[in-house]
Amino acid sequence: MIDKNFKKSTSNGFTIIELLVAVAISSIVLLAVIQVFTSSNKIYTVQDKVVGMQQNVRAALGMMTRDIRMAGLDPTGDAGDAGIVSADNSSIHVRYDYDASKVCNGTSPNEDVNYQYDAADKRIEINGNELTENESIDSMQFTYTLADGTVSTSPADPDEIRLVSVRVCGKIHGSFEDEFSEVYCFNNIIKCRNMGL
Repeated sequence: MIDKNFKKSTSNGFTIIELLVAVAISSIVLLAVIQVFTSSNKIYTVQDKVVGMQQNVRAALGMMTRDIRMAGLDPTGDAGDAGIVSADNSSIHVRYDYDASKVCNGTSPNEDVNYQYDAADKRIEINGNELTENESIDSMQFTYTLADGTVSTSPADPDEIRLVSVRVCGKIHGSFEDEFSEVYCFNNIIKCRNMGL
């Protein structure tokens, strides 16, 4: 017998299956968002490191270019030690008399400059001090064109140098360095405009 007072329930709730489907779909969407965020964060971090390394290299090359171009500057003609003191494939030592003080052997700041590559710490040094940071410099090499047109990486007579070619290569370090191991190289050819005058 059917009870005439029995009313059909009108509450509209979710069934357990509907809840499970909603949780599954939400989980898939959340995983996709996390993947996009992780990927974007990795790209941002790598690009930030590449830009930092490139800025280090460009700043170092800019300073080297200025100083090497000035090598041998002697406006008074009395600074007999102006010029390129020594040069090899990983370092160059230059002197110039910028302030016309007739001396360029270290008594005036920035007139006696030695650039070298520190392979152990992967950085460029100026007068023994760190010029580049973050251990991002992979290599630095100097090549010299002499007055007679020959090219050398270790000239016997530094006074014969007319052009200096600098090649600096770097890559990112730290997180993601194994995954993104691309090496970026920068070249610069510098004319020693005060040499051989």
